[in-house]
Parts: sequence; structure tokens; C-alpha cells
Amino acid sequence: MSDTLSKIEKRTAYILILPAVFLVFSIILFPIFANVWISFKEVGLKDIRIPEPRAKKIVKTIKDSPDKLKVIYKLRNSSLILEIRDVKFQDKLPKNIKAINLDERCRVKSNKIYCEFGNWEAKYKENFQILLMSSDGKPINKKEIKTIKPKLTGKSDNILLNTNFTLKNFKKVFFQNEFFDLLSTTFYYTFFGTIGSIVFGILTAQLVNQKFFGRTFMRSVLLFPYVGPVVALAYTWELLLDPYSGTLNNLLMNFQVIQEPLNLLGQKYLTINFFGFDLKLRLALTIRSYFSLNNSLE
Repeated sequence: MSDTLSKIEKRTAYILILPAVFLVFSIILFPIFANVWISFKEVGLKDIRIPEPRAKKIVKTIKDSPDKLKVIYKLRNSSLILEIRDVKFQDKLPKNIKAINLDERCRVKSNKIYCEFGNWEAKYKENFQILLMSSDGKPINKKEIKTIKPKLTGKSDNILLNTNFTLKNFKKVFFQNEFFDLLSTTFYYTFFGTIGSIVFGILTAQLVNQKFFGRTFMRSVLLFPYVGPVVALAYTWELLLDPYSGTLNNLLMNFQVIQEPLNLLGQKYLTINFFGFDLKLRLALTIRSYFSLNNSLE
């Protein structure tokens, strides 16, 4: 009896966690899998659209001929890179309506128009038209013709679902997009941001833990980045570091520390001569690391 109850409890537990597992897979795991899959495909944003034949139906009246209508179909291939094979067209006609001057690729059977357009290359477009005439001489209902939607079918390859894989995307990342420069920037920010936060955070904590005059005020100053609005702090730093009207650049130039203003937020590198060696300081990244360090001090 106990074994049966234990099995029922296990089965119930699995059933209860299934919704959570499904949500985790659909929200987290599936996008990761999809990104990894797409990374081995030579595709761009323009290639994601599914290749399919499309048609826009336009109905126009013919002056002085209420028993006739002109129907224009704007046909196109939705894909910019892939062709569509064996394109077939079908449209239905109301009763007592017949098509005249029909294209040689089309035929009429049981009040339906059938057309075979063959293969459509990428970016294919065509305006195809037919004339409709009432067989009993009565005016044709234009709205009724408009409500009938044409059907198009065709065969094509979906570049995202086929099994053709390539490593071109990885070659492009490693050898054409300054990958190693960006990688070094990541390590630079991670190393100095983390080490700086730990070292200066401990030193600051030890400092404000000592008894001295104004300790409470100093603690409140260090906590200000946490309680101050982010937008206000951003504008404050922008005002201080602006290359033309910023406070810091004006002070450095007045004291003749620098000869011309520095774009501290936009300049990628700053060349510094150190004992005859030209060193490239990652200026903007260093400032950003300082911001991170300043926020970590408590």
C-alpha cells in the first residue's frame, strides 16, 4: 500500500512541476538553443522572413461597363534571397461571373481560376490582371469580388530549418570585427573594476570605521550614490566631465595640467608618455570603471 502511495505522490509531483519546466524551457532554454542554431547559419535579418508567394487583389470598375470589372493581382516573392518553385494560383468566381482575356498560364474550371506560374526567383514581382464579365448582363457586385481572397502555394527552402551549417559567422567574429581588442577591453574592465571595488571598498570601510571628526557626514556622502536618482547623477557626471564646459577640464586647464580639453566620456584611448614609452590608456573605459567603483563603495 505504501509503495503504491509513494508512486502516486511521485507522479503527482512530476505533473505539478511540468508547467515550471515548460516555462523555463520556453523562456530561457529555447532562445539559447535558437541563438546557437542560428549562429551556424549564414543569415541576416533580411533572410529570416519565410519565402512564400503573396498576392494583393485590386478590383477596379470599367467606365460605362457596369457588367465588367478589372481585377489586378500584385504578385511577389516575399524572400529577398530564395526562390519559390512550382507556384500555383487559385481564385474563386461568384456565380454568373466569367473571366475573359485570360492569361495563357491560367484556366477556368467550376467557377475557379487556376494558374501555374512556375518558379519565382528572389525579389520576384509581377502585376497580373484578368477581366470579369457578368454572364446575365447584370452589374457585378464589386464588394463581393473583393471579399474573395486568392490562394497561392509554392515550394521553397527555409534557410533557418535546413541542415546546412557553416562557420563563417565565427570567422567573421574572430578575424574581422576587432574581436581580440574587444576581448581585452572586457578583461580590462572586469579586472580593474573588480579589483578596484574590492581594494578601495575595504580601505574606505576601514577608514570610516575609525573615530574622527565628520565621520557621520563622510558616511552619508559615501551612501549618496545609492539614494540619489540615477538620472540626476548621470547629468551631474556629464556636467563635470564635459570636454568643453565641464568643471574638471576647466580646472585642469587653469592649473596647466593639460593643454587642451579631454573627452573623458567619448575618447577611446589617451596616449601617455611614461619614461619614453607611449602607453595607451583606455580613457572612456577607465572612467566607466571609476563609476562602477564609486557605486560599490559603501
